[in-house]
Amino acid sequence: MVQSTKVNIDETGTFERTRPLALEPHIPQYQWESFANNVDRIVLKHKEDSKKYQVVLAVGPLLGMGLFATGGFLSVQGGGFNPLIFFGVLVFIGCPILGMTLMFRLSNAWKEEMKAVAEDTSKKIQNLTIHFNEEKIPYIRTSSGRSGYSTKFFYEFSYKDDVEATAAVVVAEPEIILYPSAPYVDPLIKGHTTDIKSAKERLDELEKVKDLISQAEYGEKRKEILSSI
Repeated sequence: MVQSTKVNIDETGTFERTRPLALEPHIPQYQWESFANNVDRIVLKHKEDSKKYQVVLAVGPLLGMGLFATGGFLSVQGGGFNPLIFFGVLVFIGCPILGMTLMFRLSNAWKEEMKAVAEDTSKKIQNLTIHFNEEKIPYIRTSSGRSGYSTKFFYEFSYKDDVEATAAVVVAEPEIILYPSAPYVDPLIKGHTTDIKSAKERLDELEKVKDLISQAEYGEKRKEILSSI
């Protein structure tokens, strides 16, 4: 029977490095540590890259507002339209859109790297398969009544239970083959290689019982033996 164990990745991207007890018979400690190190490396890289785009999301709108205000001030002072107003609006709207697009691409790249680590580790360990999965968990905010969902990431380790696997082994009973016995061949059949010897033996046996049978029966048996030679 196939069993599975989940190891969650929390909201901060932290992976639980302690090997679950259920996985101890299936993945050695050194391979578990190697897997955990690869996951931590990918998570750290994702966090560092995310900071760049978070700056764009935070600073972009503020920069747009500053450009818009500066353009408006210069327009009043100069008595005409200043291009900074246009650029301010463009930066104010464009930076969040650009930042969200880059974050989306970064998140997809992170998922692909996490899946690649799972597939690569699965190839190194027999009877164990690792999958990187995500689960959408719906929620409703009690204060506003708005609904949405949160995404939960986790690794799922699938393996065959040793007890079940052992119980499933069927020991075959030894097969007993009965061979037919060889057909009886009368040694007195003419042409048989033991004809003379068999006739002699039969004569000796007849001599031993000579006194127990009649003379006529003795003569008949002796004649029968001699005629078969």
